[in-house]
Amino acid sequence: MEAFEAGAGMGGQELSWLIAGVGCVAILLCAGWILMSAYRGWVKGRVDGDVVATVAVKSVLLILLFFWLFLS
Repeated sequence: MEAFEAGAGMGGQELSWLIAGVGCVAILLCAGWILMSAYRGWVKGRVDGDVVATVAVKSVLLILLFFWLFLS
């Protein structure tokens, strides 16, 4: 364990928080991109409002699932 801390420059707990933080940021960026794409399609009239609502609900559920996985 000491060799890992010396090589990595941080302990296991700090590395765990770093990985969780990067994962949470990645899922937020991905969900934001999905929501913006759905919104742009809705504004241009290419996507129905029901589809946008479904995408929004699925994105929120995806965020909750990944936050639960990363932060538990």
